[in-house]
Amino acid sequence: DLRPSSTTGYGQLMVDTPNMDRLARTSTVFERAYCQLSVCAPSRNSFMTGRRPATTKCYNFIDHFRMEGIGRHWTSLPQHFKNNGYLVLGAGKTFHPDLPPNYDEPLSWSQDQEYLPLVVHPCPNGTSLCALEESDDFFDAQAADRAIAYLRYARNSQPGRPFYIGIGFYRPHAPWRVPRSVWESYAARNVSLPEQRTMDPSIASISWSNEAFTAAKLLNGSTYKNPGPRAAFPNDVIRELRRGYYAAVTWVDRQVGRVLNTLDTLGFTNDTLVVFHADHGYQLGEKNMWTKHSNFELGTRVPMVVRAPWLPQSRGRTVRKRIVSLVDLYKTMAELAGLPPPEQGVEGRSFASALMDPSATAAMQESDVAFSQYPRCPLNDSVLWDSSECKQVKRKDIPFMGFSIRTLEWRYTVWIRFDGVNNRGVWEGCDENKPLSERFCERELFSHANEDMDNFEGFEAVNVVNLPGNAKVVAGLHEQLHNFFER
Repeated sequence: DLRPSSTTGYGQLMVDTPNMDRLARTSTVFERAYCQLSVCAPSRNSFMTGRRPATTKCYNFIDHFRMEGIGRHWTSLPQHFKNNGYLVLGAGKTFHPDLPPNYDEPLSWSQDQEYLPLVVHPCPNGTSLCALEESDDFFDAQAADRAIAYLRYARNSQPGRPFYIGIGFYRPHAPWRVPRSVWESYAARNVSLPEQRTMDPSIASISWSNEAFTAAKLLNGSTYKNPGPRAAFPNDVIRELRRGYYAAVTWVDRQVGRVLNTLDTLGFTNDTLVVFHADHGYQLGEKNMWTKHSNFELGTRVPMVVRAPWLPQSRGRTVRKRIVSLVDLYKTMAELAGLPPPEQGVEGRSFASALMDPSATAAMQESDVAFSQYPRCPLNDSVLWDSSECKQVKRKDIPFMGFSIRTLEWRYTVWIRFDGVNNRGVWEGCDENKPLSERFCERELFSHANEDMDNFEGFEAVNVVNLPGNAKVVAGLHEQLHNFFER
């Protein structure tokens, strides 16, 4: 749930992230990195296997890649390292809990040390955020503790053996439960409001959702119902919610710093690959959307920071003109670590060349695109945005899917009906020669040309799909999107 929030890497001056900043200054930061489906379980099934959601067939919180008929015998990302002699240890939200079962133990993880499963502590009284006295039940501190213990184990009990340690911090996932001292560091700040407080009428209502955020419950117990895409929460509510998110980011940053410090102390820093990323993006009231659950820029864009200390040319760089995706991580990490290529069927493409040879970045930008998708399961087809989550809907019953392509200059998204039995979008619904009763096709085109990627408030304000001058662009992107998902 971490959108690109560091100051050094992404120009976000509101958030205190000194440790993420420190990591960014010694790494390559990818300005345009994207997930493949912007909710936890499907995204993690995707990047932990190097397969897209259309391949894992995971769109909900029911299915996982180890199910019969999907990928029971696939080699996961950590498993690939394990199979090549690495000590592979994990903690927290690497895979989504129970998807696959038991965090895919023992296949994906060495049994030398116990995996630390995620434990979620809610806020008292079900509030959206809370500030509590610091104690030992803040999971992210426990995850950092375990990472530190793993590193010490690798140093003292397995000297010379390469290691892979996967740490899945939970925050800034809602509710924003943080120590009081962290909350108070933001309490007096003048937090800005979104420039786009509501969604423009040019954008189809199915693009918006109140999924996982039907209401906001504040520290004082006041509850505010989410008013939908054409209205917004009151200003003071928005500011308190944003403060809660920022505080949760800072809390996680402190834990990141503890792990980085241990790498330094144990002498691992100069020969350890560090990859820092999120599972999807996040919205903080832009278009009155909160959390993820969209095909918009803020829902799909993730931080991607890669430190390979033995490649000095990769240090302190920001790659601005290349698009990468989470599904690319498997091949990228394997290449940077010098492992054999992954098994046949692993998708994505390695972007290791961007670290090894900075001049290669410009040479590849013409073909750079990111593909994402997101399901919608509205209770009422007349209000497509309300209570539309698919987490507990079987794949065969998912009625709508949004497919999106992001190029350097454009985002084009199509919302169509979905045939879950055959695992395909009903692209025929965009055929204007079909009877009206057989058609459903909502299209969006957003310009990203010459855009300030640090201005998170300005993305995708108006849908320009119907402007006559964009007809050729729309036709080309629609064909590219259709061809990719109908392969």
